[in-house]
Amino acid sequence: MRQVSIYSTIKQFTIPLIAVIIIIAGCSLEKKSGFNRGMQNITARYNILFNANEIIRQKQESYTTSFIDNYNEILSVYQDTTPQTTTPDKDLESAIAKGNKIITIKEQSNYIGDAYLVLGKANYLEGNYFNAVEYFSYVIRSFPKEKKLFQKGLIWKTRTLMYLNQLAEAKPVIDTAIQSINPKKRVNADIYATKLQYDIDVQDYADGEEMAKQAIHYCRGETQKLRWTFILAQLQELNNKPREAAANYSQIAKSNALFEMAFNASLNLIRIEDTQNGVEINRIDKLLSLLQNPNNKEFNDQIYYQVAQIYMAEKNIDQAIKYYKLAIKAGVKNQDQKGLVYLRLAEIYFNNKADYLRSKKYYDSTLTTLPTNYPGYQGIQKKSSNLALLADRLQIITREDTLQALARMDEKTRSALIDKMVDDEILQQQAAANAAAGNAAFNSNSNNGAQGVSRSGGSFYFDNATAVGQGFTDFKQKWGSRKPEDNWRRSTRSGSDITANSAGSTQGNDPDAPVNSAQNNKSATNAGRYRKNLVQDLPLTPDLLAQSNLRVYNAYIDVGNFYRDILDDKKEAIATYELVLRRFPDNPNNPAVYYSLYRLYSEVDPAKSDQYKNILLKNYAETPFAKIISDPDYAKKLQDADAEFTQAYNVVFDLYAHKQYKEVIQCVPEIIKLYPDNKLSAQLYYLQTISAGHFEKATPFKDSLQQLTKKYPNDR
Repeated sequence: MRQVSIYSTIKQFTIPLIAVIIIIAGCSLEKKSGFNRGMQNITARYNILFNANEIIRQKQESYTTSFIDNYNEILSVYQDTTPQTTTPDKDLESAIAKGNKIITIKEQSNYIGDAYLVLGKANYLEGNYFNAVEYFSYVIRSFPKEKKLFQKGLIWKTRTLMYLNQLAEAKPVIDTAIQSINPKKRVNADIYATKLQYDIDVQDYADGEEMAKQAIHYCRGETQKLRWTFILAQLQELNNKPREAAANYSQIAKSNALFEMAFNASLNLIRIEDTQNGVEINRIDKLLSLLQNPNNKEFNDQIYYQVAQIYMAEKNIDQAIKYYKLAIKAGVKNQDQKGLVYLRLAEIYFNNKADYLRSKKYYDSTLTTLPTNYPGYQGIQKKSSNLALLADRLQIITREDTLQALARMDEKTRSALIDKMVDDEILQQQAAANAAAGNAAFNSNSNNGAQGVSRSGGSFYFDNATAVGQGFTDFKQKWGSRKPEDNWRRSTRSGSDITANSAGSTQGNDPDAPVNSAQNNKSATNAGRYRKNLVQDLPLTPDLLAQSNLRVYNAYIDVGNFYRDILDDKKEAIATYELVLRRFPDNPNNPAVYYSLYRLYSEVDPAKSDQYKNILLKNYAETPFAKIISDPDYAKKLQDADAEFTQAYNVVFDLYAHKQYKEVIQCVPEIIKLYPDNKLSAQLYYLQTISAGHFEKATPFKDSLQQLTKKYPNDR
């Protein structure tokens, strides 16, 4: 019994003792863990995180300093973006290392989320945008209860998605940030500022104006507040609120804003105030008076640009062109602004002057100066590519005309003229090389400019579509888009005429000429090859002359079709087709030309349409074109396959005429399958190719046309 009692006593005291020991040990561990967490919070926040954020702040400031604003567009809300580079930034890599250190070593601290935010910011500033999105997404996902951190994650993720042009993905993110605002607590102005940038990107200027007001209201930094006020004024202009815009511009002009911003505010104020007063002419006078102030010299290009804009609004196209070119001559430090001037000129020559070759030249220059992420860049690229086919065909015409003119000369005169052309070519190449070097030097020193786009060109003059195009443009400037007539030019041209046409380098002769593909012409060492190409291609025999004329004829047909089908320029299409008939009256393919003129004139000049219809009916009565006109039931009355095919072709042509391009694309393969190798197969394929071009990018469309030309080289 005593033994049992002893064991019971030991058991009675042992269990509580163990429990007490466990409790004491637990308290000791808890104190140790709390102490460690406190120390980790201190070192993470005031040492590692502070230094990482300082690196990011300084990097943002350096980007802001080098950022070049384009005051002719709505300003960017933030200035800390930079083009992506392949070389890691040592400072940002250091910030990334510090963020990772907090995550791996200070895992008990309360700043793990801040560390991930640092990683996201550093990757964003380094140009690793997809990595940045992942880090910001992790912050949003993992720390929803830490409102400030949560909002920062939403802000930075939105900014990153916008920089990637993923606007659809950015919208729900910034909407979530807006919804998370608690007006009773301190509001982060960057939420509204980020939404402002989104609204600018999607061109929702009404909402953007409200976002700008909210961002300014909650903004704590004076410099940022002035910038957002300028943006607010720009949006108010677009929203047709000139009084409010003028008040904000006036506020900036009177503030301690940087001189460039204050100057542009004054510039815009002149435009708005005079519009309100209804005194149109004073705007230009006031703007031009600013040129007399030597302090404004570096902004002369902007003054000229504003004057050009006023003339453009007044539809004074020639004066607008003059001042846009003066803006280029004034010399611009901002490549974006330079590209914008080129774009305006390209649009004028395309829309107002119908001078498509000069328009292409300016579109090409726009592409070499604007950054690839410029809004609408892809559209500019597509227009330039589409016009390349036109330039190519006009290049063929100029080439063959010049070679034919040389062939008509005696040996001595021809040799002397070729010598002159070679000398001119050398000068062009040197001028182009110098211009290219200067442009490359500018690009290499620009922190926010466009990346140079290299464009190759051959040493042979006719390989340079832009230079050749200048000859065509100069012709139109001198003679206009004249109606083709007999003896519109001399049958024999003088040597000076030919060299002027073949040596028309825009880069060398025109001080405001844009950068073009002639930049990369080979050096003068290729003069021998240039001469050889000239001599060996001379059409000195009747057979060679006939081949040359065929190339000219086919090129003109392509040009006319391009005006008709791609540019929808009926006037130029008609002029081209009529020129073909004047120059090649006996070509066996002319019935197709007469038919095109009959259709084109039917909408604008019925009498002229009847004239071409009568020519077809009288002189080409046996052709399908004449029979279709004379007898709408022509196809139904014929019993052979050709008749059925012609009927099908006419259906397709009508579908095409009514712009039912998808139906054309669907019908053609079935018709070709039923009637392979028909005499009108090439025309049918052509309609299919042009229809597909309305849905394709430039390169596949051009390839399709080239394949069609190879398949049917003699069918035009």
